[in-house]
Amino acid sequence: LRVCADPSNMPFTDKSGEGFENKLAELVAAKTGRKSVSYTWFPTITGFVRNTLGANRCDIIMGYAQGDELVQNTNAYYRSAYVLVHPKSKDMEGVETIEDSRLTGKTIGVVESTPPTANMAANKLLRTAKIYPLAVDTRVTPSMGEV
Repeated sequence: LRVCADPSNMPFTDKSGEGFENKLAELVAAKTGRKSVSYTWFPTITGFVRNTLGANRCDIIMGYAQGDELVQNTNAYYRSAYVLVHPKSKDMEGVETIEDSRLTGKTIGVVESTPPTANMAANKLLRTAKIYPLAVDTRVTPSMGEV
């Protein structure tokens, strides 16, 4: 099974094969009678589909965003929630939602173009936010997990 994936996108995929989508690729290969899995590694940046599946370098892309018109998706098999994590301190005690006014003026890290940014914008929290890139070309810049 020829798989196109990001080489540094944990917990999803990585070159060491430790990502859960690496494990899913092995399962798909076994269930479809393939003897092995081979990878074409490319960062999930603009041009990912064009340079991988579109260039006939793979049979499947694991974990592509549902609803994108560039690929034919399966049914969603993964759903995620977002959480607010903060250090334990008196001024943050009891903060449980992004709507809490005690977050005003705080630096909150968030990945660009993800659902929490809409909630943060509605609560005027983006002015002081630390924005992390959604897509990183890991050929040039390490992923946030490697920093």
